[in-house]
Amino acid sequence: MTMEVAVSGFQHQVGGHFGLLQCEGHVAKPLDARELAFYKQMAPRFRKFAPVYCGTIRVRASAAHKNGRLRLWSEKRGSSNPCHPGPAAGSGHRDFSETSSAIIMCTLQDMAAVMFRVNEEGRVEVEEGRDAHYWAANCQIKVVQRLLAAGSTGANFILLENVVHGMRRPCVLDLKMGTRQHGDDAPLEKQNAQRRKCAESTSAALGVRMVGMELYEESTSSYQFVDKMQGRRMDERHLRACLLRFVRGAGRARTAALRARLADLRATLAEATSYRFFSSSLLVAFDAALPDSPIQVRMIDFAHSTFDEFEGFSDVAYTDSDEGYIKGVDSLLDLIPATDDETAFEAAITADTLVISDIMRQSMADCSPVVSSREASPTPP
Repeated sequence: MTMEVAVSGFQHQVGGHFGLLQCEGHVAKPLDARELAFYKQMAPRFRKFAPVYCGTIRVRASAAHKNGRLRLWSEKRGSSNPCHPGPAAGSGHRDFSETSSAIIMCTLQDMAAVMFRVNEEGRVEVEEGRDAHYWAANCQIKVVQRLLAAGSTGANFILLENVVHGMRRPCVLDLKMGTRQHGDDAPLEKQNAQRRKCAESTSAALGVRMVGMELYEESTSSYQFVDKMQGRRMDERHLRACLLRFVRGAGRARTAALRARLADLRATLAEATSYRFFSSSLLVAFDAALPDSPIQVRMIDFAHSTFDEFEGFSDVAYTDSDEGYIKGVDSLLDLIPATDDETAFEAAITADTLVISDIMRQSMADCSPVVSSREASPTPP
């Protein structure tokens, strides 16, 4: 009897254009051969900043119910999953399949994740009532449609550490780093398009731009969101205001840890010649429900990254440090307030209230809110 693992949409995806899935305490990302090779060959100095690479899986999708709900699954990888185990079997699992296969069921955390169905028109959509970021849903629907089209063949995914697994109120910030976003192998048309995006956003001037954010607001019991397109429209004032709101939620201790992590990353980048992280992002996450929990900082998205000994690819050889990425880290250290002086820190993180309100009033005039919100679902037990 085949052992299969339930797969669902990743609820806390806030940016990107590739839909992310999740299973057994991992994030599953559509496999890109170049990114896979980079994870395998990455130098130890950068490995400590990246999500843990846990191998690859093949995901399949099929309709399992008369109501159109889709079943996403992958074959079980051995008898256990030692790298990032989820809750023990039987701790709040449920059955969502009507097949005869033995299924490793979704955990309570997965139950709040993104599930899919096929509507009467034959289109994939997020199941009603699911608490999903609209940007995540749009990206993931495309991936699920491809899985359905692939039939029993399915598709391969890279399996990565899920840094928000187990968090009750994940707050997530996704920042596109560097002054250049195209890889060396990009066609001229794409190179020009990426240069325009950098010039029209904060990427060119600051080396960083907002890709997405979800932030839980205790005062309103709701999540605040920024999406990819809104991030592109931000100027430095917008970006600073959103960063201040994020670190206000994180608190002084976690902000100090974030600044220390950024300083460590900057030193590592400065010492690493030949590395380029074109179009990669920096992911920052913390749990708003647990003030004493650590803040997580990861470099992600390496499909266009390179270095001088990157086997299997004929890339341009660089001999210096990635100054574009370093510029972005320096900008973050300038924009995120220092924590040495508690009074000054508190003054800095509360100063964004009027700025955000002013930004939102301006945006409402052109129907393009920089920050949107939704009520949070009940915290899982």
